[in-house]
Amino acid sequence: MPGTDFQRRFIRRAVMGGLQCIVVRHSGRWLGSEPVAEGSYEIPAAQELFRRAPIEGSLVTADALHTQTETARLIVQERGADYLFTVKGNQKGVADAVRQLHRNLSHAFSPSGPDGRRPDL
Repeated sequence: MPGTDFQRRFIRRAVMGGLQCIVVRHSGRWLGSEPVAEGSYEIPAAQELFRRAPIEGSLVTADALHTQTETARLIVQERGADYLFTVKGNQKGVADAVRQLHRNLSHAFSPSGPDGRRPDL
């Protein structure tokens, strides 16, 4: 689809044995790894990796653990990429905001019909 976001590289973050890794989804190309420091956890390691990896102009996906304001800011404002994060019910404010956006804007997204389903399916 020329001229759309689908032309961008699609980046996936993965956890492998105490390492945060970034891999280009369609090619499997490895972009970097960051060890999780002893006594720490995945979020700071992933954020450090996003600071270093060449993700500009890419769509970054991550699981719900990384649905963090600072991670989103880093990806968009510092690195010039976009993100698609998972939202779960344990982040009530975020989940409520997504539900409200969906209710208010679902009619604005094509190819969805008024009932939220694609008319050709």
